[in-house]
Order: sequence, then structure tokens, then C-alpha cells
Amino acid sequence: MPRIWTDYCQFLLDQCFITRTRKACDRALRSLPITQHHRVWPIYLKLIETYDIPDTGVKVYKRYSKVKFMRSIFLQLQLQLQTIDSKIFFIFTANA
Repeated sequence: MPRIWTDYCQFLLDQCFITRTRKACDRALRSLPITQHHRVWPIYLKLIETYDIPDTGVKVYKRYSKVKFMRSIFLQLQLQLQTIDSKIFFIFTANA
């Protein structure tokens, strides 16, 4: 399922459809589980970096920083409790 979203978002980005790409990335992030968001964020950030969109860029980076911040808090908590599963650790550290 994430492959469909990433291919679609990348296609829209390649076609220079800024608004459509942004909306598709938002829909992808809402529909995919949090463990697969790391596949959509690079395309979303590339959109913001490629085009000069100041207001949207600030909102997207705030949203992205919340995800990165929550991921680090989750890892710290799991490491403190020493209950982290190796699969979960791999998912969160491979994309950090």
C-alpha cells in the first residue's frame, strides 16, 4: 500500500503539481500507519525544498518535527523500560 502512495506522490511532484502533491502527501500520511510514514516524508520535504512555499513550508516542518520528536521520546522510554522489541527498534532507528 505505501508503494502506491509514494509512486503517486512522486509522479505528481515530477509533474510540478504543487497543490495536488501536497494534498496527496497529506492523504498518504493520514491513511498509512505511523510505521510507514518514513516513506512519504522524503517526498513531502522534497516538495517544500524544491518550491518556495514559505507558509506551507513552516507548517510541514512543524508537523515533521513533531513526528521526529515523538519518535525519539518513544525510543527513550522503551530503552529506559528495556522492553523494546528488536523489530520495533529496527523500524524506528533505521529511519531516524
